[in-house]
Amino acid sequence: MPRNNILRAILLTTLSLLATNAPAQSTTADASAAQRAAAEKKAFAAWAEAFFAEPHGKVAIPDAKTWFAEHFPADLAKPLSAEYLEQVKGIEGLPAFIEAAKQKGCDTVEVARHAKAIDIQANGLQNAALQRMTKPTALYTLRMTSSHGDASMTLWSFVRVGDKYYWLGKLSALNPTRGDMVADILCSMPLAQIEPLLKEKELITGSAVDYLREQGVLK
Repeated sequence: MPRNNILRAILLTTLSLLATNAPAQSTTADASAAQRAAAEKKAFAAWAEAFFAEPHGKVAIPDAKTWFAEHFPADLAKPLSAEYLEQVKGIEGLPAFIEAAKQKGCDTVEVARHAKAIDIQANGLQNAALQRMTKPTALYTLRMTSSHGDASMTLWSFVRVGDKYYWLGKLSALNPTRGDMVADILCSMPLAQIEPLLKEKELITGSAVDYLREQGVLK
């Protein structure tokens, strides 16, 4: 067989093998990522159960200024860390908040893991954070609910630093339109949950994501 034909045959065989293996490799990678995400959510759920059972105020991020500088652009890291350092002054009140939830009938803990935008199960500020992080990291939500009633209270967001979980706060500095009622609502509630009600009340006509983009909260 002429040399050119041999090379052509080798090339075609190689391309064929690549095409055959690519989907399998992609599927394997997707499965691995899904397993890792499930394991991380399970780990947070175990921590959240223990935290709910014995709440404490020792959940402030160590060296918060450095953490924000490592995870957000400089123009956002400064206001976010300033906001956080102000909020954590009241972090010792977390046990009282959780005890109040229990008094209202909350006896069950639900958790959610948010790893990338756009996640309609996350609220607007969580999505904004996920979009703007320079060092992506998962955010977690802890929701306390009642197994026999409508009571519910939510704490967000938490992050894992090293092998521990810490409260990250609301990250309100990511909302440039604070004071816009609809944007404020979307920033603080899961988009999938609140969007139908806002449409019903004719407060938004398109999607929650589109509204937040128009307001500059999301990109």
